[in-house]
Amino acid sequence: MRVWPFLQKSEARRLVDAYRTRLKRFLADAAKREDIAPFFGPLSAAEVRYLMAHEWARTPEDVLWRRSKLGLKLAPAERQALAGFMTEAGVSMP
Repeated sequence: MRVWPFLQKSEARRLVDAYRTRLKRFLADAAKREDIAPFFGPLSAAEVRYLMAHEWARTPEDVLWRRSKLGLKLAPAERQALAGFMTEAGVSMP
């Protein structure tokens, strides 16, 4: 992807398939991979923040199972890291 050359082809395909034109909302001016980090498996922090702000995702389960099916790809430690990230970002966990 020329706009975000730091994305691997498979990452770009997943993001385009999932978000289409909304992709610009969370990749915006990202110039390097670190701009959207940290990562939780295939999920970037930028994507998680977007889901929290615009898709009302409130729990890791919202992100991993209702907004995507990426829960199939995350190891338990990655799910735990995602939960910690969401808590730090101000989302109360049930």
